[in-house]
Amino acid sequence: MKVNLHNFQRSEEAELIFDGGDIHIDDLIEGEVVYPIGGKLILHKIGDRFLLDGVITVVVKRKCAVCGEPFEDTLSIKISDEFVIGEPDYGEDKEVELTQKDMDTFYLKDGILDVESVVRDYIITSLSTVPLCPVHKKKDREPVIYNLGDIEEKPADPRWAELRKLLEGGAEGGSSKEETNTQKGKK
Repeated sequence: MKVNLHNFQRSEEAELIFDGGDIHIDDLIEGEVVYPIGGKLILHKIGDRFLLDGVITVVVKRKCAVCGEPFEDTLSIKISDEFVIGEPDYGEDKEVELTQKDMDTFYLKDGILDVESVVRDYIITSLSTVPLCPVHKKKDREPVIYNLGDIEEKPADPRWAELRKLLEGGAEGGSSKEETNTQKGKK
């Protein structure tokens, strides 16, 4: 679904019923998308800017990273992006410090908004990298906190003493005793 932003008049808005039939992201994510992807997006024109706002719902069949059981991960994703027709004018002669608003604004050189691309990006970035089924999601995992001041240093295993000497530069010429003896025998 592509929208030509040049056709919008001042203060106009359009309701976009999104069915996601054209989005295919199964090869980009771990899991299988249950189609259709549904949602309602509203495109507002505010001055020279366009705001795409709304919520989409997507269901992805995934396998739990802990137990390996399949489950359906249902996501309700809030979309709120701002678009401007043209290119940013930062000047060519000097460095410009970008504000948060600059980083949240997308520039469309040709004025064509590809809604499917926006939705696809939101879905991909909203999925957790470690899929957990509802059983394992509910388990509270308390963080492990280490107080390094209370840990006593244990003596090193004596079998590592030669390696420690090498690392600290204590061996002859940086090589082991065996190599040194072998080299002496060759002379």
